[in-house]
Amino acid sequence: MAALAVFCTSCLNMGEEITLNEDGSGSYVLFLDLDKAIDMMMSMAPDSVKETMTKEQMVDSLMAGMGSKMGEDLELMDEKMGNVEGVSNLGTETEGAIMRFKFDFENIDALNNGIQAMGFTEKQGLKPSYFAYKKGLLDRQFVDGLGDGGMDEEGEGMEDMMKMMFKDATYTVIYNLPGKVKKAKMNGAEVSGNTVTQTLGFLEIMEDTDVMTGKIKFK
Repeated sequence: MAALAVFCTSCLNMGEEITLNEDGSGSYVLFLDLDKAIDMMMSMAPDSVKETMTKEQMVDSLMAGMGSKMGEDLELMDEKMGNVEGVSNLGTETEGAIMRFKFDFENIDALNNGIQAMGFTEKQGLKPSYFAYKKGLLDRQFVDGLGDGGMDEEGEGMEDMMKMMFKDATYTVIYNLPGKVKKAKMNGAEVSGNTVTQTLGFLEIMEDTDVMTGKIKFK
C-alpha cells in the first residue's frame, strides 16, 4: 500500500486558498487533496485489500498517519511563525481526504511574512510570494530578493524523481475577494463572482514559479 501511495502522487491536487477582506486582513490556507490518489490506490489494490477495506477506511488509515506528521510540522511552523507580527490562529485540519494548514493575517504585510516564514520556498524550487493590495486590486508577484527560486543541492538530486511522481499533479489557487471580480490577469484563471480559481500543473510551477503571478481587479 505504501508503494501504491508513492505511485499515486501524480493524482494529487495541492494548492492555496486566500480570503481577503476589504481592510486587507484575511485568511490563508495551504491544502493537500488526496481524494483522486486514494481512488487510484483502491482501483490498483489487490483483491484481498479491496475485500477487507473500504475507501473510507483507507482514508481514515492514511489520514491518521499523516495527521501525526502534520502535528510535527505544525510544531515547526509554530517555531517559525510564532513571532510573525499580525499572524494568528495557526492550525491544521482534515476533512475526508483533504488536509489543510491555515492561519489568519492582519494585513498584507503579515500575509507576506507568514508565507515566507513557512519556508515553502527553496527546497521545493519555489520563491516566496509577495502580495500587494490596494482597494480594488490584488497583485501577486515572486520577488527575486526574497529567494532565487532555484532548488538546493538536495532538491536537484531529487528532481527527476519528482518529475516522475508529480507529472499529473495539479496546483490550485483560490482567491476570495471582497468585491465582484472585474478582471483576472493570471494564467489559467477562471472567474466566478467574487472568486478567482487558478489551476496549473505542479511541474509547470516548479519549472517557472512566475506562471502564478498576476493581478486581480475587483469592485
